[in-house]
Amino acid sequence: AQTASGEIIHGRNLDYSFTSTLQSLAIVVDFVRNNDTKFTAVTFGPNPTFNTGVRYGMFSVTQDERDRGNMYRNWFDIAVL
Repeated sequence: AQTASGEIIHGRNLDYSFTSTLQSLAIVVDFVRNNDTKFTAVTFGPNPTFNTGVRYGMFSVTQDERDRGNMYRNWFDIAVL
């Protein structure tokens, strides 16, 4: 996430070897109440969980990956954890 002036306030690292596939599946979801964005989150494809979430002016959370295990374990972690 970044401010309107471009200052980065949240970063994440997903070191998967299949990033080109993930880029085409990335979905940014804004949670809006009374025309005001309360949270923004990022997920991939049909995954019901979020890898990154931002509550503007408050906090951010993320799931990082550092190329440990195998591809199946990493997909399990995304889908389940």
